[in-house]
Amino acid sequence: MGIVRRELGDIAILDVKGELGPNPVDEVTLHQRIKHELEAGRRRLLVNFAEVTFMDSSGVGQLLASLVSTQNSGGKIKLEKIPSKIRILFKITWMEGLFEIFDDEEAAIRSFA
Repeated sequence: MGIVRRELGDIAILDVKGELGPNPVDEVTLHQRIKHELEAGRRRLLVNFAEVTFMDSSGVGQLLASLVSTQNSGGKIKLEKIPSKIRILFKITWMEGLFEIFDDEEAAIRSFA
C-alpha cells in the first residue's frame, strides 16, 4: 500500500493505492498517516480510495481507528471514490453509516464548508 498526500487549503487529501490490509513492518499504515496529519494540526481529512484494490479486516480496523482518532481530535474524516468491490465490504460491516462517502472529489471538498 502506498499513500500520496495532497493539500487543498486546509484539507489534507490522502490518495491510497494498492491493498489496505496488514502492512509490512517498515510500511506506514493508513492510521499512522492519519495520526501524523492530526498531530500536525490538520483537522479536515479526505481519503481517496480510487486506487484501492483490496481491503480486509485489518484495513477495516485501520479505518475505524482513524475515525476514532479524528473525532477525538475534533476533526472530520471523509472518504471518496470507493470502488464497488470495496463498497460491498463497507455495506456488510455497516461502515457506510459511519463515514461520509462521496463519489466526486469536488462535492467532498465542498462538504467541509
